[in-house]
Amino acid sequence: TRGRPSASLFLAALFLLSLISTSRSAMAGMALGLIVLTYASFYPAAARRMLMILVLSGMVLTVPLFLVIPKLPSEVTNMIFSSARARLGIWYYTARHVEEAPFFGHGLDASRGTQNEVKANEIPWMKARRGVISLHPHNIFLQLWLDFGLVGVTLWGGLLLLLLRATRRLEAALQPYALGAFTCGLTMLSVTFSPVQAWWSAGFVVTAALFLMLAQNRSSKY
Repeated sequence: TRGRPSASLFLAALFLLSLISTSRSAMAGMALGLIVLTYASFYPAAARRMLMILVLSGMVLTVPLFLVIPKLPSEVTNMIFSSARARLGIWYYTARHVEEAPFFGHGLDASRGTQNEVKANEIPWMKARRGVISLHPHNIFLQLWLDFGLVGVTLWGGLLLLLLRATRRLEAALQPYALGAFTCGLTMLSVTFSPVQAWWSAGFVVTAALFLMLAQNRSSKY
């Protein structure tokens, strides 16, 4: 408890630093992470259940929702920034490729070899272009579906749920920070980074190791 004010000040400083970042996903991740951290400080079990529901929803609903992207009215898409509109195109065409191999996927890093073409008037609010999918789909659930299919989504989604469940074993004072960190990472994985990027995966490993070290250090004191 004595360390909570210092930790809160440190996180607030990180959030303020993210505001000067050019990465909107980093700003969103920090903001949502801090919201969940605050909520989990009072209701850790409810926050954990909420995150589990979000993971399950992402596993089940991502592909069907992204398949209806072309039906979004222009009034809505005109209000978002250009990079977000580009992501909508990436998500839509990736979801279409998921339908080609729904059970086992196309293989690891499949999006690098996937070529797409937006034909004129196919997506009313997007200009005709080629190469919509970039190095990765910019969404963890969509990438799992594309690369590994239903089998992979079930396995990887199960691991995420087990990770959330494992936070119950942390000391009560550490749980909000673990859930906040999970939220921050999941937010950015849902709109920008790829889960198989080495530096990004290393960040998660380091974060998990820090929480384990903190848990062991605190347990040795009592």
